[in-house]
Amino acid sequence: IQSATILSIPLPLMVFMWGTLTIPRPTKTFWVTLIAYTEVIVLIKSMFQFEILPWNQKVIPADMPFTAPRIIGIERKFNYALYDLLLLLIIFLHRFMLKSLGLWKESTPEIELREDMEYPLNAEDTQLVAEGHITEVGRKYVKLHDQIGPPGDTDERRGEHFDSGGHTQSSEFDENEAGPSKSVEDDHYKVNDDQEPIIAVTTTLENTYKHYPEVMMLSVKRYLRPVQRFFQRMLAPGARVTADIYAYMFLCDFFNFLVVIFGFAAFGTHQGDGGVQTYLEENKVPIPFLVMLILQFALIVIDRALYLRKFMLGKILFQYALIIGVHIWMFFVLPFITERTFNALLPPPMWYMLKCIYLLLSAYQIRCGYPRRIIGNFLCKSYHFLNMMFFRGFMTVPFLFELRTLMDWIWTDTSMNLMDWLKMEDIFASVFLLKCSRYLEDEFPQPRGVKKANFSKYVLGGGVLAFVIAIIWFPLVFFAFGNTVGEPNPPTDVTVKIRIGPFLPVYQMSAQSHNIDVFTEQDYTQLSNLYARDRTAQTFLSNYMYNDVAVITINPNSTLKWEISPPELDRLKREAASNATLMVKFTYVITHPTNAVPNPPTIEDHREVPINAYVDGQPNPQRETLRKLLDGTTDPDTWLTVKYLFPKFLKVFNKGTTKPAYQLMPPQIEEEDIDSEYGEEAIVYRDVLLRLERDSEKDVMYWRVRESCSVRDPLLSVPLNNCDMLVMYTFNDKLFPETLNFISGSGIIGLYTTFVFLASRVLRGFFSGIYTRIMFDDLPNADRVLQLCLDIYLVREALELALEEDLFAKLVFLYRSPETMIKWSRPKDEENTEQPALPPSR
Repeated sequence: IQSATILSIPLPLMVFMWGTLTIPRPTKTFWVTLIAYTEVIVLIKSMFQFEILPWNQKVIPADMPFTAPRIIGIERKFNYALYDLLLLLIIFLHRFMLKSLGLWKESTPEIELREDMEYPLNAEDTQLVAEGHITEVGRKYVKLHDQIGPPGDTDERRGEHFDSGGHTQSSEFDENEAGPSKSVEDDHYKVNDDQEPIIAVTTTLENTYKHYPEVMMLSVKRYLRPVQRFFQRMLAPGARVTADIYAYMFLCDFFNFLVVIFGFAAFGTHQGDGGVQTYLEENKVPIPFLVMLILQFALIVIDRALYLRKFMLGKILFQYALIIGVHIWMFFVLPFITERTFNALLPPPMWYMLKCIYLLLSAYQIRCGYPRRIIGNFLCKSYHFLNMMFFRGFMTVPFLFELRTLMDWIWTDTSMNLMDWLKMEDIFASVFLLKCSRYLEDEFPQPRGVKKANFSKYVLGGGVLAFVIAIIWFPLVFFAFGNTVGEPNPPTDVTVKIRIGPFLPVYQMSAQSHNIDVFTEQDYTQLSNLYARDRTAQTFLSNYMYNDVAVITINPNSTLKWEISPPELDRLKREAASNATLMVKFTYVITHPTNAVPNPPTIEDHREVPINAYVDGQPNPQRETLRKLLDGTTDPDTWLTVKYLFPKFLKVFNKGTTKPAYQLMPPQIEEEDIDSEYGEEAIVYRDVLLRLERDSEKDVMYWRVRESCSVRDPLLSVPLNNCDMLVMYTFNDKLFPETLNFISGSGIIGLYTTFVFLASRVLRGFFSGIYTRIMFDDLPNADRVLQLCLDIYLVREALELALEEDLFAKLVFLYRSPETMIKWSRPKDEENTEQPALPPSR
């Protein structure tokens, strides 16, 4: 992990592909090779640390993982060989321990055959000869003779004999050997004078050039024999003690699955995109993320299939493919995609470490071999409280039980169809939980006729009661105390437009950060004192804090020139002089931060009021004022008044809506005097004054707007108010933290209709309908039924499929016959006694 380079790759490859798979333990050759290669790495790195080398005279950028010195492993660093030396120290300590235990050298044959002569047979070989296995015994002694050789026969002499024509003639000679031929015939097995069986070994020399192709093939086979024996030992069952560690391997894969989900940003090219949470909020699924998840899931499925089939050859091939694939991906592909070394961020090294643990466990599984019988879930090996809780958690995980059940049925030899298999698994799960419950009752017995202790009642019953009450009131409490956990969310931009009829807007202005102020505590206190006698206003203000109130000051002069064409201007004049109703539309757009996709960052709303041609049967003076403004024949202090147009106080909600705060508006007119054309909400809006200004020198027209204020207007005392401008007050909902958006996003009603209703349905399942399950949930003794389930698993693994069908039919009959189930589930102390009949009722 600390040195992800080409020089370091052979070390994990040797460990995972050679050392961990050697049976029964890594050989001396492996440790010597590991020590030698580590020393070579230290030597090579030290040779390339000199500053005179060209690549050591400049700093290599961090985003260039494939520069030659970095990818090879000869980059100049401060602690360039620290971890290599630590590894070398650990290997030498391990070597010392192996020597202390006598496991450093392998045992050699004790039989010595140093010359061609007759040798007595031991008891084992004598028995083989008696059984007719003469050839096997001969090959054994020939092989020993060839390995040791005659006394005084040096390596040079053996080489001379081989080159001068040593070759095998006997068909009984082990063809994996090349050299002088040793012939063992049937008549070589003799009985000496002491009636002791002996064997005669002779060596004959032949010209090897006559059989040169065969000699070359035999030489290749001889040097490949260690590799052949390496794989034969893994495939041969031998006398190994099998082990079942699939559960630990699955946990490693499961945690790796979580690392990929929550640390995907570290496996991609971009680090600032927010990770998987941002993708899910935007309803986007990156293709690399999907590929990694599916690949990780496929590895889990393949490993499960190999485990169920006990397919050792497939497991070995899968192990080697996984080792090569993981190291190619982590050392080359991932740096190429991300443009950084794989150990630059935490998730990739974490994934690699978990995968290394998985590979070590998988190698141990290969060395030990798959268990002959796979019976039940690994959580069901005992019946303690933890087993019961973990098994309930296993059953609660969505689709986990279903996936395991389907895979077990597909890759297990059985005579059951799918529906019978599902019944069997469901029965076993139920019976196992019953067994755990009865076990706990036996461990912690409750005396008869004794009331329940108050402590247990308050702990269990009080805990459930508090949980139910918390569910009922959670939405209200959550939103009521939202002000304590949320952050102030004032607007960042407010844009206002006014349009008369269908023509171009006469006024447009934006207020941004320098025109948006937030109340101080003093301002909020002053506003609260202003409404001290208004209980409705006080109730409204109590829902907000001082920093939730924003003051938007809008400049009275329009930011745009009124560039209306002459024909359109004439048409507007005719509209003003006509009897048709002119509509004035006030539009405002509020922009504020948001951290939830359903809540839009921009809120747009509008208010429309009419300017009628007649009021109370008389011509409307405002229509005449408008006409004069358009003609430019008015006095400098003449303004067009538009009633009930401007929302002075606004409530801004995070869900993307606004609403006027009528609680803070003083009554301008009596409600019965409001004309129907203004609407019932007219009292919550303010009057607006408009005037068309002309600059004759520049030939420019623009509109001015200000709020209509009287001398005794109570709103003049509101902090930061200014009647010469448009001043708007917004009361803003607090912004919930991103982690709570999934709760607050749907609002109070949504939270009640989803969370609370769902929780009530789940709880109702625990509190009602219990009587229908009494027959199977209250078995006093589940041992016999559980043993029957285990017997079905046992005969299935033994491929006694007919017996499997019979036992399953017996199990189904138990659940179909309540009377039989009662007999089978009686407590052990009532096995030979009958229950007394109930006395007749009087």
